[in-house]
Amino acid sequence: MAEEKESPKSEMIGGLDELGRLNELRGRLEIKVMGYEDGSCISEFEGANLIDKEYLQQLRVEGYGGMRFPSWVSHLSNLVSIVLEDCGRLKHIPPLDGIPSLKELTIGGMDDLEYIDSEGVGGKEASTFFPSLKRLEMWECGRLKGWWKRWNRDEMNDDSDESTIEEGLIMLSFQRLSSLHIQDCPNLTSMPLFPTLDEDLSLRSTSSMPLQQTMKMTSPVSSSSSSFTRPLSKLKELHMFSIDDMESLPEVGLQNLSSLQRLGIHACPRLKSMPLPDQGMHSLKKLDVGGCRELKSLSESESQGMIPYLPSLQLLRIDYCSEELSGRARGWGKDREEEWPNIKHIPDIVIDWKCIKKEGRYVKG
Repeated sequence: MAEEKESPKSEMIGGLDELGRLNELRGRLEIKVMGYEDGSCISEFEGANLIDKEYLQQLRVEGYGGMRFPSWVSHLSNLVSIVLEDCGRLKHIPPLDGIPSLKELTIGGMDDLEYIDSEGVGGKEASTFFPSLKRLEMWECGRLKGWWKRWNRDEMNDDSDESTIEEGLIMLSFQRLSSLHIQDCPNLTSMPLFPTLDEDLSLRSTSSMPLQQTMKMTSPVSSSSSSFTRPLSKLKELHMFSIDDMESLPEVGLQNLSSLQRLGIHACPRLKSMPLPDQGMHSLKKLDVGGCRELKSLSESESQGMIPYLPSLQLLRIDYCSEELSGRARGWGKDREEEWPNIKHIPDIVIDWKCIKKEGRYVKG
């Protein structure tokens, strides 16, 4: 289906090889592959060379049955948005990082995909690595291990050096990324880091390792940077759900979240430590933690109590965590307010689905 941005939507049903002959193709192109269960569309798709379609800005491909995506997609220099989904047999994607205008990338429903970039990291420069990318979504890629095969920890050779891997990941960090969503990619442990996020980060049923690595960054994103901005210092929302490998988050990384307004952590069964700082998180308005049975405290030290003083916090919610956390929290109330000086300013408090405080007033019963 071909769609022009400035004209009514038009549809075309025909062979994929006919796309190359559409001389006026511009705006948005959506390709849904149907009726090719035997994989006969592969040669047609390769033949649908769109390199000369200079006005094409959005490309969406759904249901492609090949193992390797055509190389011509790397040369569509004016693309702003790429969506590749439900291509269940796809194993190889050509490099997309050099498309200068690409702002949004979505990759989902790729059952066999193990690496995003099949050609490795050789020869890539930080200045030309996804120079415009603002939004990245990856979902339901169950076998996805990493961005490049060379840096996947499970397949490192004996000569591989951990520091070399970290340096490479930092060198090719996303420079302009604002929003990152990863869902149902449980084996994804290695990818370019994302210190510049300034909107939201959502991780669901995936590994915490890329986040841990990003939080620990101590050098600039690129050698041309004149100053170092603390990683994730502009992030506004962080949501984590069902992160099975996360036992804690680095204290120094949490201290950097000075712009964070919403923090949600749910169903992380191994999470034991969440040392929220009493200095630095002045913007946090909503803290929602649930289903973390091993989590005993939300503070850096015992002297702070179970939760540090967060001056802007409007909603505190703790549901079904450890008895040390949820059990003690159930005892909060007006008659014990002085025992909990760090939370008495919070207008809304919910513990184990029970409202303790609503709009600044304690709820009886």
